[in-house]
Amino acid sequence: MSSAQSPARGVNAKITYARRTGGPTEWRPSDPGWADHLDIREKFVEDCRAAAASLSTSTNGFVLRNRPSSVSNFFDIAEVRRKAVPETLELIAEETGTSDLLVIQTHVRANEGVRKDLPDYARRIGNYAFAAHVDADEATYRKWASTLLGPRHRDKCRTARLEVYNVWRPMEPVRRTPLAVCDASSLMDGDLLPALSNGEVVQRESDDYIPLEIHYFHLLHSPTHRWCYFPDMTPDEVLIFKQCESGAAKPRIVPHTAFEDPSSSPQALARKSIEVRVIAFDPPKS
Repeated sequence: MSSAQSPARGVNAKITYARRTGGPTEWRPSDPGWADHLDIREKFVEDCRAAAASLSTSTNGFVLRNRPSSVSNFFDIAEVRRKAVPETLELIAEETGTSDLLVIQTHVRANEGVRKDLPDYARRIGNYAFAAHVDADEATYRKWASTLLGPRHRDKCRTARLEVYNVWRPMEPVRRTPLAVCDASSLMDGDLLPALSNGEVVQRESDDYIPLEIHYFHLLHSPTHRWCYFPDMTPDEVLIFKQCESGAAKPRIVPHTAFEDPSSSPQALARKSIEVRVIAFDPPKS
């Protein structure tokens, strides 16, 4: 009987990277010639369901958890605040070992048809993000927290050790346009390209405030990158992935992107998902 390992399961798909082209030190999607910065590569995206039990946020930067939600309508922001936010805080407290947490944003992603059908909710519904990226840098998260928590917590926001998590949940079983995450342990120094996005101030209220400027990262291509996804995720599952880890010699942060799964049926329903972004202050070091 052969002791050779079975080949990994997965799909070959197009992943949109960035490339260095000179010019500004921060890449801006609003810049003329934006398309010149794109570097589209075909990559193997591994089906990580079989490996899920071996993954950790301290090594890989992401984990899959089975965690049903009591929310019946994720488009109802009042219900999301009343149920999904406390559920997410409980989950991240278990993952990090700290209850000193702050939800900074809830964000829904769906296609254009959903935005037209729900005009009152349209400004809270984003497009699928088809470029590999990290949501924000440490300085942006510190300013974001300071704005939401106010002057009494300014010192904490400036000096505390931070871990930031994106908690991603589909509203329906995912049949098209799943999310891929890049294993943090496969990143090398210099793989991240600084970028700048101009946001909008919506309201100074937790999960509804977006900074005017968000400094974040795009990803430069490397053959070492290990891309992973979890096919057919259901609303009972959440993908937790780290977006910031201050004070670490090698931060375990996870670039991520939507991608077109070539095995998906063209008639499959478009994906609807919600992500909740949470800052953990001074979690115990893993």
